[in-house]
Amino acid sequence: MDGKCIQEDIKKLKASSVALCTSSESVRNELLLAIAQGLHRDWEIIQKANEEDLRKAHEDNLKESLVKRLIFDQDKLASVTEGLKQVATLSDPINKVLERRILDEDLLLERVSFPIGVIGMIFESRPDALVQI
Repeated sequence: MDGKCIQEDIKKLKASSVALCTSSESVRNELLLAIAQGLHRDWEIIQKANEEDLRKAHEDNLKESLVKRLIFDQDKLASVTEGLKQVATLSDPINKVLERRILDEDLLLERVSFPIGVIGMIFESRPDALVQI
């Protein structure tokens, strides 16, 4: 994947993040569960890609500690999907009033939680990092 392709993906993600931020809690939770289901559904594709990553890692003489972190097996799949399911059961942090003060008559100040937007990350040797982060 080249830099231009990544930039295009980031633009799409940023645009879709607005829709996600303003969607209902149930929609966001359904999305998390759909991701978990998709991981199970596409397990064979994921497994083949992981095998290719591991083959390349051995070819490139990566340290064994890095190679071990690259492994995405059934146990890690179960951990990732369980993590997604657990996140879906958490209390929704969006639009929570964290602080409220009356500054003057008819003037109320509130601090409300809201998503910060899109964060780009590179998961080197950590295929299960998405849910952990």
